[in-house]
Amino acid sequence: MRLVIKFIPLLMILAGCSLKKIDLNLPTQSVAIERKSEILARLNAEVARLKSYRVFGIAKNNIGDDTYRVRYLFASRHPEDLHFQSLPINSGIALTVLKSNGINAVLLDNGPRIAYTAKGDKNLLEKALGAPILSSDVQYLLSGRVPERILNSSPSVFEGSDNILISDAARREVYEIDTTTFLLKKATVLTSSKRSIAWNAQWDAYEETHTGVMIPTLMVLEIPSKSYQGTFSWRSMEYNPNLNDALFDPKVPEGWDIEQHR
Repeated sequence: MRLVIKFIPLLMILAGCSLKKIDLNLPTQSVAIERKSEILARLNAEVARLKSYRVFGIAKNNIGDDTYRVRYLFASRHPEDLHFQSLPINSGIALTVLKSNGINAVLLDNGPRIAYTAKGDKNLLEKALGAPILSSDVQYLLSGRVPERILNSSPSVFEGSDNILISDAARREVYEIDTTTFLLKKATVLTSSKRSIAWNAQWDAYEETHTGVMIPTLMVLEIPSKSYQGTFSWRSMEYNPNLNDALFDPKVPEGWDIEQHR
């Protein structure tokens, strides 16, 4: 028994596993209660106004040493209706289409015409696309807003000279916003063990819509466990568009093979 105990740490080191949790380097002193209430009220007002969102653009995807470009169409509607399409650069025929009504979902692979069905739960994006991002967060992240669930999680709020940091109660996620615009600049989310980064992102450019709403035109997403970095250049962004219910209908087309995702 002693030999087993002695060799466990060595095996973990050889396997590249770390027992040390990642430090998010949050300040020790949070803002005063009055200032926290003011900040959260403004952020909550932003997410309350956002009912639907649609973006279309080009992504430069780096996975390990490979680079490829794909066009993407993302549409979302509060709370968890999702529609994603990936398209080749020079073709209007989608490679894959993901539809979810928040209860059930389907991923359509147009090459072999296979429909993968799954539950439209919070882990849908990880199951379907390998992205460990909660489905309820997509609409807010694409529009450069702090996710609603974070604002409702009794978050900690810290303020510096040019940024505000919002962290969930578990100190596993941190969102950096601009003190002037209150727009999202960076986000880092750790895994449940807090020993590695699940994903991080940054928003580098915003533009104003005709209604005066600021929305991002560039987003960079990294998923370290997948050796993935995606630079999304949004060419068309729609804030609160009217979206057809058919976009989120997980019905399998006639004649397609069906495989159920566990």
